[in-house]
Amino acid sequence: MKYLIHVLFSCCLIVLISGCESKSSSQGIHIKEKNGKFTLFMDGTPTYIKGIGGASRLELAAENGANAFRTWGGDIESIRRSIERAKACHMYIMQGIGVMKDSASYFDENYKNRVRGQVKELAEAFKEDTSIFAWGIGNEIDLGNANIGAAWKFVEEIAQLIKSIDTRHLVATVIAHNPRALDSIAHYAPTLDFVGINTYVSIVKLEEMVSNSSYKGPFMVTEWGPTGFWEVKSTDWGAPLEQTSEEKRIVYEERYLKYIQGNDRCLGSFVFLWGQKEERTPT
Repeated sequence: MKYLIHVLFSCCLIVLISGCESKSSSQGIHIKEKNGKFTLFMDGTPTYIKGIGGASRLELAAENGANAFRTWGGDIESIRRSIERAKACHMYIMQGIGVMKDSASYFDENYKNRVRGQVKELAEAFKEDTSIFAWGIGNEIDLGNANIGAAWKFVEEIAQLIKSIDTRHLVATVIAHNPRALDSIAHYAPTLDFVGINTYVSIVKLEEMVSNSSYKGPFMVTEWGPTGFWEVKSTDWGAPLEQTSEEKRIVYEERYLKYIQGNDRCLGSFVFLWGQKEERTPT
């Protein structure tokens, strides 16, 4: 009888432990790799990010199939507002954490202490939130003069700080289409779960750049769209020649199907709409 009780107890214990392991493995945000293909899991559900840059007209974006949006920074109150909007539209958030593009900042302990304090506060406040799926540390710091070891070491430190508090969410950084930055991340910031890459006309060389780099993990295209004003031809007096609406429609479709959706290492993207944003021409 004792032996039977012992066997029954052992079986129940195994089932209980197995159930706990199954529940634990399905909770939170994870990336899994199989045969060179990376897949993002949201609480156990495979999810491909079909996102937009910014939080403008989220309802319309959601109606057309978007499931996420990206921000470039924010304090606790603004993030709470973003979460409310995300929940209303059944969308996820890649929440940005702003850091400087100036290399001098990464040798300034006062600045770094401020960032450490802000990040700790954000991670503590939102570590259980189910709308945020990733923290994005910085945006294109490599476009300033901060593509240096000290900057990427600090990104790594911040990534480790977040993960010491927040075990649910992913941590990433966002770079421009820059092979040197990708190599630097591979060397200095191995804690990052993925890398975001902003790319416009150079998206045609994205797969080649990623494949030839030292970085071997997954990525997202965190900003993309029509050809940028800095990439198009100009008039004799230096005014950029903007693409027509039809030309933009064509490149949106082509770039998504050819260079984003078909890449096994790509977890999804955040499409960017310039809108009425006067940088070179009013349109």
